[in-house]
Amino acid sequence: MDPILSSAIPTPKKEISLRNDIALDIKLEILAHINSVGDLRSLMFTCRAFYDISQTYFWEPIYTSVLENELGAVGRNLVKLRRFKASKTNQEMETALPTEADDKPKSIPGYLSELIQTRRTVRFYTCRLFEAMLFDQTDVLTAVTADGSRKFRTPTAASIRESEYLRVDQAYYIWWLWGELDRIAMVRTTKDSAILMEWALWNKDRSLKFPFDLGVLYTVYRVTNCRIIYPYVKRCAVRELSLMSLEEKRRLYNRSEGLCTFTRETVSTALLRKLGFDGLETLLKGPQGECLDTIRRFYRSPIEPTIGVDVYVGHAILWSETLTAWWEYTLKRNWEITRPLWKESGGIYKWNRAPWNQNDGFDILGVVWDDERLTSWGYKKPVGVDSADNTGVNVSEVDRIRPWQCDRVYCQIVSISPGVCAPRDIHPNVAL
Repeated sequence: MDPILSSAIPTPKKEISLRNDIALDIKLEILAHINSVGDLRSLMFTCRAFYDISQTYFWEPIYTSVLENELGAVGRNLVKLRRFKASKTNQEMETALPTEADDKPKSIPGYLSELIQTRRTVRFYTCRLFEAMLFDQTDVLTAVTADGSRKFRTPTAASIRESEYLRVDQAYYIWWLWGELDRIAMVRTTKDSAILMEWALWNKDRSLKFPFDLGVLYTVYRVTNCRIIYPYVKRCAVRELSLMSLEEKRRLYNRSEGLCTFTRETVSTALLRKLGFDGLETLLKGPQGECLDTIRRFYRSPIEPTIGVDVYVGHAILWSETLTAWWEYTLKRNWEITRPLWKESGGIYKWNRAPWNQNDGFDILGVVWDDERLTSWGYKKPVGVDSADNTGVNVSEVDRIRPWQCDRVYCQIVSISPGVCAPRDIHPNVAL
């Protein structure tokens, strides 16, 4: 059995029985339509009939189907892109284009292994994100009750719901997919990069192959950079600055446009961009000495070009600019407008501002939690949104999308490397 399922096996107090006269194909159909590994694990270890199936040859295709459901379209596209990349040498990746054969896995066992590895890496970051958010209670969990008093409600790791884990997982899959596409685009021509984007991101009608939530994506980006990666960079920076001469500090300051931004944003983004999510996971899990030595190379790269790592100022705004472009591309509509994310009643959602630039009282970090949990903490919905109706918003109040916005976002995802191309240099239909 896969370690994902075997870990943290619950001990049921009372086993749920299932009549043996229910046909096997019905049981298999039930298992194949489960949407997450967590739900599958719960069902397996509360019902003997389903657990027994996991010990048969039926299990492999069932588990594959459940993982596909959990990863969603974006996770499956990420697996497909990584398979394509792994099948090519560095030289081949400069010109290789995907074919129909790259859409299909070569074998079910191999495909299952790809799904498991991708999920395991993403869940590593998801768990670290919730650990960081639970540790820093004051920023995330402050709520105001009806009498005006403030309370701190702190869920334990055990109380985090599967839907909350999956919400964050999806954001990491999207971010990882963008990162892989960016790394490939760095060594390809704009036209070849656009063809790859078409294969991985866009439908033929120019719509995205998968939806995503910008608020959750922004929160995942900020927490990952500032609370997961930054503590390691800060530890390295303290040591390096104590060893640097005054002249080296001046050179680093001049070439990084500020030590604070360089330490908090630039190095963290460069680590993730150069190593990838899987490479950074290996680094953070490895020996502390090796981890700090690697970060040291990134930190000293502006003053030691021969060190072999290219860290430039553009890394600091790399993903924030991309998120802004996506916000403009999506007609400035965000489903956060209907959610209880205000710490006090009377909040007003600003149409012309991104979710991360709303007025005080709007808790962007709360988007990772379920509405039921937020409501129990005292969070409120904004003015003008009926608590019994979450069917959407009035699109007529939103500016219609302009062509340059579509060009800009497509260009930035084609190649986010500064100086490679300008938004006006590429049209979304270039790959058709």
